[in-house]
Amino acid sequence: MDTFFANIKLQSGEELLCVVSETNVENDYVKIKYPIEIEEIEIPGVIHGLKIKYWLKTSKQDEFLIPGDQILCFTEIQREAIEFYKESMYKLETGDSHETPKKRRIKSRKYKTPEKGRVSIDKDMGLISSIDDARELLENIFKQDSYNKKDSKDHKDH
Repeated sequence: MDTFFANIKLQSGEELLCVVSETNVENDYVKIKYPIEIEEIEIPGVIHGLKIKYWLKTSKQDEFLIPGDQILCFTEIQREAIEFYKESMYKLETGDSHETPKKRRIKSRKYKTPEKGRVSIDKDMGLISSIDDARELLENIFKQDSYNKKDSKDHKDH
């Protein structure tokens, strides 16, 4: 069986992106490698996106067996999601999300695939802004939060 990238939703509610290395119908399990957990986050009116983290944070293992009765949904992912997975793994492993694409290509990754295409970022994929825009947004949120705290404090005094 060829390996492939997959999205797995577990009975526990966890959602994983991973590489599937084996499916065994007879023994009812799936063998996965390099799983990361994804979680949707939303700050109303500000941001909507995905939070990534290692699935088992203290495990030194890269490969896991998932019993079939623990899987709610299991699907192969497409190119854009594969690129998201690769970038997420890179960020988790290096802690660096600010390197240039050229530097990233130089470093080898254990989960690299023959695909060499890159997905360009556009507005449909998420929030894009400049540093100045982000700074202004955060300052406004902070000022609004501070103003609301003052109002509630003043309100208590009356």
